[in-house]
Amino acid sequence: MSFDMTESFGSKRRLGFGGLRKKRMSIPDNLFPETAVQPSIPKAIPNTPSLPTPPKPYNTALHAVTNGNIPVAFRTFASLPQHAPSQYALGVLYTQGLTPDHEPNHTLAAHYYTLAAEQGYAPAQCNLGVSYAAGVGVPRDMSKAVEWLRRAAGKGHGEAMCNLGRILWEGVGVRPDVAEARRWFERAAVRGVEVARVCLQVLDEEERRDG
Repeated sequence: MSFDMTESFGSKRRLGFGGLRKKRMSIPDNLFPETAVQPSIPKAIPNTPSLPTPPKPYNTALHAVTNGNIPVAFRTFASLPQHAPSQYALGVLYTQGLTPDHEPNHTLAAHYYTLAAEQGYAPAQCNLGVSYAAGVGVPRDMSKAVEWLRRAAGKGHGEAMCNLGRILWEGVGVRPDVAEARRWFERAAVRGVEVARVCLQVLDEEERRDG
């Protein structure tokens, strides 16, 4: 079992919106989180430059995650209620079902993403936006989805940029804006988000076909 918390859950395990319409060409339908995923969380949660030096218990929790000692990690993250990366980590654990109940709890995941997002933590803002977009753990609300994704994207979060671009491209609950979608895809692609590069290729093909 591998553990990795470096990326938000919109990065590898995603799911398309149920009512998302397809373009004429095949486009990736895997930008959003699955409601049930296999236990696989990151080896480390990145520190954001704007955040203070992480407390020692946080590093202890990261070490526990690396060693697969999830109960210790869970308790330690929970002991840091004012620490945004720890709250985000709890959200990831609840999303993955790595909890005392051994079951995913998307409502609690969204709760912890919200706590971290409100402190300005970009990975949590991305996950919260995706939660609202997919209606996972919270009622589906595209306005809130776009709001939180914009906040994360504004901080340079590549996955948020890509997800925001997809929403704007498809016009899911918002007015379609292909030009802005392209800009977000381009920024995400520069940050190494492969799906964004695929979306740009499809956009280019569509524009060539449409003349």
